[in-house]
Amino acid sequence: MAAPESLTILDITGTYTMNKVKSDNSTDEILRLQGVSWFKRKAISIGSITLKVKHYKDEEGIEHVDIDQTLTGGIPGTTEKRTLWWKERHNEDHLFGAVVGKTRRTKVDVFDE
Repeated sequence: MAAPESLTILDITGTYTMNKVKSDNSTDEILRLQGVSWFKRKAISIGSITLKVKHYKDEEGIEHVDIDQTLTGGIPGTTEKRTLWWKERHNEDHLFGAVVGKTRRTKVDVFDE
């Protein structure tokens, strides 16, 4: 299914479900290297992940992207609350542990081809 015309990079709000048929299963080694237990890796490989994304600007005009992940069967996954202002964000993730991230928009011409 193609994305609707109303979906743009300026508003990615929506619900997205992984298509297991079109996805490879290469995540096991990546998760192992990040210290995720065998049991959790197997649970992740069996199920599909659904992302519920809320993309908005707050009253000060600062852009946010909140993402809630759910594994097949309603098993809660990671919640990410990203603020697009390029400041460090600390999060205690139940899968990955302590995470520090930064998020921002950038123009495509700053990347090398």
